[in-house]
Amino acid sequence: MDSAFTPASAMGQFDAVIKQDESLPKAARKEPWWALPAAIILTFLTLALDLVMPRGASPDIGYCAAVLMAATTGRLRVLLTFAAACFALTIIGYHLEDHGPGLMDVFDRAMVVGVILLTAFLGWRRVRISQVLKRQAEVLENTTRQLARSNADLERFATVVSHDLRSPLTALSLNLQLLARQLPAHDEDSRQIIGDMRGSIDDMGNLIRSLLEHGRASHEKLDLCACDVDEVLTTVLKRLAASLQSSAGQVTHGPLPLVRADQSQLMSLFQNLVENAIKYRSAEPPRIQISARPGPCFCTFSIRDNGIGIDPHHQHRIFQIFERAESSRGGAGVGLAVCKSIVERHGGKIWVESRPGRGATFSFTIPNAPPNTPELQTDAPRERPLTVAVG
Repeated sequence: MDSAFTPASAMGQFDAVIKQDESLPKAARKEPWWALPAAIILTFLTLALDLVMPRGASPDIGYCAAVLMAATTGRLRVLLTFAAACFALTIIGYHLEDHGPGLMDVFDRAMVVGVILLTAFLGWRRVRISQVLKRQAEVLENTTRQLARSNADLERFATVVSHDLRSPLTALSLNLQLLARQLPAHDEDSRQIIGDMRGSIDDMGNLIRSLLEHGRASHEKLDLCACDVDEVLTTVLKRLAASLQSSAGQVTHGPLPLVRADQSQLMSLFQNLVENAIKYRSAEPPRIQISARPGPCFCTFSIRDNGIGIDPHHQHRIFQIFERAESSRGGAGVGLAVCKSIVERHGGKIWVESRPGRGATFSFTIPNAPPNTPELQTDAPRERPLTVAVG
């Protein structure tokens, strides 16, 4: 790993980006190349019309267009220069023309000068707003690059965790196993200590695997396709056959629809929830019922069990990483956080309904498969028989 990533270093990098952005030269800001030549042409064209045409200030409105073109350059000095020049040319044009009786010509020129000044003010506001927006866009771009580098550091850290940290744990476990074989048969205390150490090593390995699974669920690119939930659940139940058999568990489900999801993450979602139902079973064998309720855009899945249940006061935090209910039976507190990340990345939501001693029902939504999916283009209705898995 090339560099260590910590929250403090990330904040320091962000502050450095902000300071670096504030010192960016104005010349680095892009401006339309045609704005300045257009402002110059409009200024001379308006001056020529003012000198050639009969008495009146009507041609001088063209100076407003010149000021607007100067504002388009995004440079405040250019805007102020053109505003002052147009103001002066309007006054000069008044003195060069023949004046009629009364103050009408003065009034016309004063109105034109007022419009020019108002245009200059609006142009100044436009330049200031444009500069602020550019500065914010540059800060956002630099921050995005910093976050991309931070994500790369986290991915490298995950690689280190999966290889460099798990390998020493495996070696330590093997050495403890060899040491246990060399102990005298009557040394029960040493065997108990070695057993406790190996249990701690297994817990650390499970925690590392859980963190890697959470990282993949949060950052891995989704491979969205039409997934057959029935086939996904069949694979999950095969993986959990040993746990179901040891706990005398039973899983039932009716017809399940097609959804648009990442198949591997959908499999991880169902596996975590079914494992959770088996782990937090009551004195009775676990009975798990899985159902689906299709909707216009999303399909709602529910996984109901007869376990020990969850206190309503803890239901809001069990989906946070490293958070566990008071009735927790060990574990790293990562499984439900993984489920939440998977569901939210698919655009759905997940929640739980439970009472202590009355089991729990975990529900989540997943987008429906598109109607033009080949599996859906059949004349016969898509029905499956009830499936029961018994340990």
